[in-house]
Amino acid sequence: MSSVKMPLLTKVKDQVKTDLVLKTNLLKLTLMEWFVGLGLATVSIGLTIFTAVLVKCFEATHDLPTNLVIIRGVLQIILFAVAVAQGDQFILPPTRREKLLVIVRGFFTGFVFMTNIAALRFLPLGDVFTIFTTRSVFCILIPVLTVCSSKRFGKPIDANKLCLVLVASLGLYLFLSSKFGEVELTEDLMSPDSSADSGDVVLPVPKLAFLLEKPQSYNTVQIGIAMAFLNLVLSMPIVCLEKMIEGTSASIQSFWSGVGGFLIGVVASFFDSTTSIFSGYYSAYEFYMMLVISICFIMIAVLQSQAIKLISTPALNIILLVQIPVAYFVCPNEAEVMPDFYTMMGMLFILSSSMVGDWILHLEEKQGAQELSTNPYLEI
Repeated sequence: MSSVKMPLLTKVKDQVKTDLVLKTNLLKLTLMEWFVGLGLATVSIGLTIFTAVLVKCFEATHDLPTNLVIIRGVLQIILFAVAVAQGDQFILPPTRREKLLVIVRGFFTGFVFMTNIAALRFLPLGDVFTIFTTRSVFCILIPVLTVCSSKRFGKPIDANKLCLVLVASLGLYLFLSSKFGEVELTEDLMSPDSSADSGDVVLPVPKLAFLLEKPQSYNTVQIGIAMAFLNLVLSMPIVCLEKMIEGTSASIQSFWSGVGGFLIGVVASFFDSTTSIFSGYYSAYEFYMMLVISICFIMIAVLQSQAIKLISTPALNIILLVQIPVAYFVCPNEAEVMPDFYTMMGMLFILSSSMVGDWILHLEEKQGAQELSTNPYLEI
């Protein structure tokens, strides 16, 4: 009897050791993937700050062309055409529906790039990155707003989401109202007639900006904020379209993003010929800077798309929050070195709600994937 139990006990011990080794290797592999994802996210942060500073430096002397998206589109077409040629998929999806969705997504990405550039031009870098962190709140809010018009695409709201939207709204109110008041105060101080009639002494406004930036008028700030929020709104159709074309490779999607951006830039050239890349207004050195800016934006998208494969979306977005204080340090606002109290409170509400929103969306995505995998009527 004992001779029968010994081989069985040995098999159990071997199985336990094998399971332990597999779990250890899996843990090492997970840690390695996490560190690689962290490295990619860190590089994308540095590249984002570098590209935004290049945009500010360019704006110190000349206006960026409105059809800069043409250069980015041509680069994307060339780079991802090679990637598509090396893959096993055709340059267009097989069905008409997927073809239409891929092309429409390409046009949306072109518009998003133009609004991204406009926000970087007209707003301080820290303000732009702070507003962009509310992307998860918009991903929750817009489906809720569409629930009345479309039961298929809309999602009901619960108490947690309602509190999240209210906190984010309060944060945006504090953050943006302080910015409008700041610009009005700056304009009053810089006005030559503000104190000449009253006989008061006019104090010089210190230029604390690290980089040379053009004076921000009230209209300029309004345009920058509008472009930042338009960027967030236009990102929602891209997210929905990506879910509808999950079977299409990323290279094909990026290729048609380049095509859409190129066509949008060509159309924009007819409406603004003074700051067009074809106007002869820019030197060879400025064309080189525009080329570097376009390449950097493509690299940022590639790095973040690869990082999100290794670490979760909430973790990536938390890591990307580092670029906000770095942006305020590298390129502070003209009126103040650091944000005031109300701006800091607004930022606190915005960042906390965005992190909670990222986690809610992550849990919903995991729950949706589990429901999809356990659906007995799923066609394989």
